[in-house]
Amino acid sequence: MPLQPLITICVLDYNYGRFLADAIDSALAQDYEHIQVVVVDDGSTDESPQVVARYGNRVRGVRKDNGGQGSAVNAGFAAADGDVVMFLDADDILSPGIAGAVADAFARQPGLAKVQFRMALADITGEPLGLVVPPRPGQLPSGDLRDHVVRFRNYAWQPTSANAHPAWVLRQMLPLPEAAYPTHCDSYLAELVPLFGPVRSLDDIGLRYRLHGSNDFAGRPVTPEWIHMKLHQVSLNHAHFHALATRLGVNGSSPDPAAPLDAAFLAFRLASLKLDRARHPVPTDRSCALVVRGVEAVLRHPHLSLKDRVRRGAWFVVVGASPPPLARRLIHAYLPDGPVRPRWERALRGVSLAQATRRLALPGRRHGAGSRRVLPQREADAGGASRARDRGTEPSARPGS
Repeated sequence: MPLQPLITICVLDYNYGRFLADAIDSALAQDYEHIQVVVVDDGSTDESPQVVARYGNRVRGVRKDNGGQGSAVNAGFAAADGDVVMFLDADDILSPGIAGAVADAFARQPGLAKVQFRMALADITGEPLGLVVPPRPGQLPSGDLRDHVVRFRNYAWQPTSANAHPAWVLRQMLPLPEAAYPTHCDSYLAELVPLFGPVRSLDDIGLRYRLHGSNDFAGRPVTPEWIHMKLHQVSLNHAHFHALATRLGVNGSSPDPAAPLDAAFLAFRLASLKLDRARHPVPTDRSCALVVRGVEAVLRHPHLSLKDRVRRGAWFVVVGASPPPLARRLIHAYLPDGPVRPRWERALRGVSLAQATRRLALPGRRHGAGSRRVLPQREADAGGASRARDRGTEPSARPGS
């Protein structure tokens, strides 16, 4: 790894033309000199091609037929020249100093397999909503996580846009099997990356994660179809993990996808069983066994706080003991490591309120006193990377994209 590595920022776009310029501008505005920007247009039918064309030779444009996130990641990496690669979803916005912070981390530890950083939730305009993910205080793990992922698979990892990967690692993991990963590629990368070396988690808020009501993950309803898709992907992740661990000589991995104490996988299986027993894809699953195994996974997970262990353990017990109608209501209200999270749901409601407030405040519109709401800034203002040292967070075992 060079002392000043070239960082390629791959902007991944599909019909996000209304947000695309913000993402590209945030990549080009980095105060770190050695930057390459690649924009992958995954067959958009909106104004995206015109937006990319406005940047001329300042970006490398890749136009392809629509194939999903996995194919966009593959195309972006194929076009990247960088020593380090960041995959930025086109609806997200990088903080100005984050590329420099990432380069500094790799310069200090050239053998890192990944750098990840915090993100601030933002409304549809990109304004921070006052929430940091993961929240402070708490812990994002750093160090050698190989033994941990062999046993538990999951740890507190960040969505796609809040990660930076060295090219030498990606060359051994890509191309992704595109048919299996039309979405949620972050789970594949996050689970397998620690096998190659240590992970470094920065305390910097390096990203604004935009909530706009049509995100692929945040706010998505929990349906049997969504759960089945996640179960299929996690099973694939575990199979790829075992094959890679075997190739790299990492001991302890089992070929059985159900062997690890994967709290997220167990929660998804229990939710699937309760939502639609007839179509549940694991016919040998039983509620009692999943509850016992899930509680064990939660209690033994070393990265979870006491509060998180109690909350997750209670979820397994209550959902497992509830009749299907009540269990469905509980799952739709909260699913550990799923798209339904109380803080995120409140933030999405805040997005709707902020949109309504802006409509009222438009010229020519009447609005009464007190109808305009100032969005909270607090420490979630992601205008620049914080440079604070790691103070950690309360982790979620498997955040989604």
